[in-house]
Parts: sequence; C-alpha cells; structure tokens
Amino acid sequence: MHEWVVIRVAVILGMTCALASAAPRRAPSEVLAQASTAARKTILAKAGNGTLENVKRTIEDGEVVYEVDFKKGQVERSFTVAHDGALLHWQVFMRELPAPAQAMVRSQLGNSQLVDIFWTDDIGEISYEVEVARNGKSHSFSVAPNGQLLSLQVSLAEAPEPVRKTIQARVGNGTIDDLYWAIEDEEVIYVVETTQNGKEHSFSVGADGEFLSSTVALSETPVPVQNAIKRQLGDGRLGEIERSEDGSEVSFEVKTLRNGRRRCFSLAVDGKIISQQVLLAETPAEVRDAIQKEIRGGRIIRIDQTTDGGESAYEVEAKKGGKRISFAINAAGKIEGGK
Repeated sequence: MHEWVVIRVAVILGMTCALASAAPRRAPSEVLAQASTAARKTILAKAGNGTLENVKRTIEDGEVVYEVDFKKGQVERSFTVAHDGALLHWQVFMRELPAPAQAMVRSQLGNSQLVDIFWTDDIGEISYEVEVARNGKSHSFSVAPNGQLLSLQVSLAEAPEPVRKTIQARVGNGTIDDLYWAIEDEEVIYVVETTQNGKEHSFSVGADGEFLSSTVALSETPVPVQNAIKRQLGDGRLGEIERSEDGSEVSFEVKTLRNGRRRCFSLAVDGKIISQQVLLAETPAEVRDAIQKEIRGGRIIRIDQTTDGGESAYEVEAKKGGKRISFAINAAGKIEGGK
C-alpha cells in the first residue's frame, strides 16, 4: 500500500577493511544490458539525454525492480522501474506538485526540513511520498494529487489504545519498523511494518483495534490461490495480496492493474473467487438503476460482485449525506440488506 524512502548509511572502518569487504558497483551500462527489454526502454526514456549515474537491480516485495540515479544538467534525480517497465517512483521537487498537494505538504512541514518527494504509482493509484527531518529523525507521509493526506507516520503512543493493544499482541517479541495511519476506502486504518524472526512483513488494524489483514507475497499463498491469481491477472500488474481471517475462514484480497484500471478480487484458500470489484457500468441494467436510486445525491465508493450457487449479487459501499452506507442487491435489482 505504501513505500518508504530509505536512506542508506555506510560506515567505513579503515581503508583496508573497506576495500576487502565492499563489492564493486556495477557500471550502469552493464546492469542496463541485463535488464528486461521493458525495464530498459523505460529507464532510457525517463533518463532522456541525461547521464545515468547508477542503475541497481534489487528485490522489492519479492519483485525485481531497478533503482536509477541520473543527472541532467545540474539536476539530479532518482526513480524506480519495475521488471515489466512500469514506472514506480519518480523523484520530484515541490514546485512540480499540483497546487493542492503543495499546500498540504507545506501544512505538514511546520518546522521540519524537507528531504525528498517521490511521485509514486501503486498499481494505478498516484500519490506523493514525502520524507522530512524533524528533531534529527526521519518522518514520512503521503499526499494525493488533490491534496488529501493519505498516510502519516506515527508512533505507537499516538495510536488509539485498542489499536496499540492489537499491534502489541501481533508483534509479540518482534520489532515495529514503521507505523502509520492511512486512508483506505475512505476509512482510517493503521498499517504496521514489522520484523519477526528476521523476516519483514506488514499488517493492518482498524481504528477500533480490529485486526484486518496481513500482506503476503504470491509465493506465500496456497498453490490454488497462486494459480487463480495468475489466471485473473493475465498481462496485468500485480499489487498487494492481503490475507484476512474471519473466524476459521481465510481469504486473500488481491489488487491488480489491468488495461489501465485498478481492480480488486478476493479468493478462498481453494482458489475459488469470492468476489470481484466491478464498475457501475459493468452491472446489469436492473442493478445499475437500483443502485443509482438508492444512492441518489451520494457517491459510490466500491461495488463487489459475488456469486453463490450460480446466482450473482452485488455489495455496494457508498457515501450519502456525509455518512457511509452499504447494502446488497441481487441480480434482479432488489435490495436485500443495508446499513
């Protein structure tokens, strides 16, 4: 859901030790030559007539990415490209942000020093990831192009008590690497990045302290789930996979970007599709008319199509009169429940 800018610090203890232990940095042209055709094309296009200073192949969330530093004139920038050629991060300057985003960044800065801003593409969701220095420590937050604050790094003490209790119970003897509140489907959640038994992972908690889900890699899901994801994904781009528990039932929600559209679908452990996100225009006419009538004057947040025994139903989340509402509707356009 969220990428943090990392500052790497190298400590050299003596020239002999440094020369013996440090691996030589590969030339940009060498890494570029071994990159995928799609990644190489994007890197060259974004660098333009600038000079590539460094190209590094690394693994991020189990996927190959390329971190690039280049210089054009007196301006130095960094960016990250996925193996499939998608631009993931692009370093920007304050003046390049939309006016609403600039205003929000400045309001959050206060007496802090601006360190970096990165334009970020999270499978179609664009945001600006901002890092600042405050009292000698690094802090991060993210802002939408329209100026909405999307996430904010916080301390455990700043989280509500129910959230703290759930986090502490889940982390156990592990360590909390990062904690931030974020907006997801217009609701506040808390996302925790932690290290347990030497392994990094993240999980989310609702504002009421309810455990929501944990993020897993494709390889960590059951084989039937992996196969179903690959079939659904096609030539699209895979985003986060979140593992949720409802009593003894386990499900996986998958975020993807396909044909320029950001979509989600959920799977059972046997790979069966539980639900998939759809647009209003993709619903049957009877369903579409009923939804529009029910939310008249409001705004749709999300529609999920479910199938049970060959029968389709639609779960709708919307905002009306300043309140969040949800209801279910069958394929004939009859509303079956709501709150």
